[in-house]
Formats: sequence, structure tokens, C-alpha cells
Amino acid sequence: MTDAKTIAFTQEEVHNIIKTVLDEVIGPNAYNYADSVMWNQQAVEGITKKLVGFNRPYKYIVTSSLFQIGSGSGLNVSTISYWNKATDGMNSIFLWIYLRY
Repeated sequence: MTDAKTIAFTQEEVHNIIKTVLDEVIGPNAYNYADSVMWNQQAVEGITKKLVGFNRPYKYIVTSSLFQIGSGSGLNVSTISYWNKATDGMNSIFLWIYLRY
């Protein structure tokens, strides 16, 4: 039987996945609403793909919010959810990553 601790994600693992994907998708680009729609979709898909790639026995819900700080602020939110209320539990990790290049 596999120990739950050997298959659990650490916060550091998840943070590194998110940071890597955001660096790949957004890089040093300034916020642009038109681009943020595509970035958000690519970020959610990329993070989900990397999590699934670990082959751990979980289902994933990945939510991403991209927004500009300051005057003329913009906001774009994207999510993917695969959920079975009868059989699935939940664990939530909230990470605030401020990218400034």
C-alpha cells in the first residue's frame, strides 16, 4: 500500500509548477487584456498538465486570475473543474504570485 505522504504534493512543488508555467506563458510581457485571455487559458492548461504528469491519484481543479494592478486595471479569470460530489474530496492551496519584471 502506498503511503499518503509519498503521493501528496508539497506547497513548494505546486508553487514551482505554477511559477514555471507562468514564466513560460507570460514571461516578461506587460499586462494586456487581449493577451490575458490566451495567457489565462494556457496557464490553466499548462498547470493542469504538469500536475497530471506526476501520475498521482488525484483529480484537479485549477483556477487562475490575472489582473493588472494600478489605474486602468483589468481582470481575467479562468478555471477548469472535473468533480464528482459523490466520490471526491477536496484540498485547497492558495498562492499569490506577483510577477514584476
